[in-house]
Amino acid sequence: MGRQKEASLRTSERRELRVSVLVRGEPAADELRDLVERRVRFALARFGLVLRRARIELLQQRNEVTCQLQLHGVGEPPIAVRAVDPHRMLALGLAIEQGIQELARRLRRGRTVVARTDLSPQNAD
Repeated sequence: MGRQKEASLRTSERRELRVSVLVRGEPAADELRDLVERRVRFALARFGLVLRRARIELLQQRNEVTCQLQLHGVGEPPIAVRAVDPHRMLALGLAIEQGIQELARRLRRGRTVVARTDLSPQNAD
């Protein structure tokens, strides 16, 4: 029974994902920063045990927006993706999707600490 209590404590100890957003070239940067942070937190919520930090940089240049996303996990090199689109939220969505795909690839390959420790003894065959 002690092991069950320990396991439930570990799963309830999810750390808050630290999200930093940098917006350049936008007149309403504060409102955009809040929107981007909420969207990133929602999209990455299911990876709470694996991710520690997300860094997003939005840069408006002429008729296009560049979105750079870095995902920092536990004991792994960061995932860095870049997306360019005329619309800022589409650029953000593309970068998030690419980051999630790469993170899911790493999890499937067992290249993260959580992926290896999450395996239960019944499925270890």
